[in-house]
Amino acid sequence: MASKSGFIDKLLGEFIHNLLKSIDKNIFISHFNGPLITNKRLILFTAPNAEKEMGFENCMSILLRLCKELNINIVHIGSIGTFSVLKRKIKYKYPHLSVAHIENTSFDTIQNVLIKIEDFDILVFMLARENAVSYQANFEVLPREIEKIYSSHNKMIIYPQSFSLV
Repeated sequence: MASKSGFIDKLLGEFIHNLLKSIDKNIFISHFNGPLITNKRLILFTAPNAEKEMGFENCMSILLRLCKELNINIVHIGSIGTFSVLKRKIKYKYPHLSVAHIENTSFDTIQNVLIKIEDFDILVFMLARENAVSYQANFEVLPREIEKIYSSHNKMIIYPQSFSLV
């Protein structure tokens, strides 16, 4: 049974890898284990410079609309630069939403952040394509590592548009 699961994971991984290389659009990958209405907060993990990606604004608009619909607040885990852009967008467009920030620019030491995750949080990872301004190889393994501990949580992985294919 483990080999079948490994095969599916490998196949899906190859599919997503090829998709990221061939499509220059925002990509949302979701894995929901329960109804979204049960979520109390959205935990958003971003790499440093995520705000500089071409599709960042659009991806954030979609996430903020989701938070508005679900009536949940955001906890941002990432750099202060990304948080500042996020907070400014919330202030003007979604003033009723609350956003908290946990500074973390090195996801090599994620253990201190994991303590902040609660049972009814939706976990969102804003990753980047290779060669993008916010790409960090160590950040790519974060969703897999957190999945080991929080497998029952609703999760999303977002790849914002970062370049134009010619």
